[in-house]
Amino acid sequence: MKTRRLIVVGGLALVTLAVAASVHLSLVGTLFAFASRAFFPQDVSWDAKDGWSKCEGAVAGSIAWPSDPTQACAAMRMCQDEAALDRRRRATLDWAIRRLPACGGP
Repeated sequence: MKTRRLIVVGGLALVTLAVAASVHLSLVGTLFAFASRAFFPQDVSWDAKDGWSKCEGAVAGSIAWPSDPTQACAAMRMCQDEAALDRRRRATLDWAIRRLPACGGP
């Protein structure tokens, strides 16, 4: 009887540890995904919800704008609306928008 109880309690402990480890790894994975997007914005798609995170690098020239002019215009407009850019980068972005055919002025 004691052996059976010990096996049951041990089994429950193992299941509890497995569930806790699974939840922990899931949280760690989620946090890693968010951190990687914050530290590596070049991996984010321009169409993604957090595409604005690429704006500062794109305006500075370290991240490429989309190659298609229509998509580049949309990305630039999104940066204009959603990114927190300093005055110098905002002026650079406005200049780039004016230079892009069919994108118009700021």
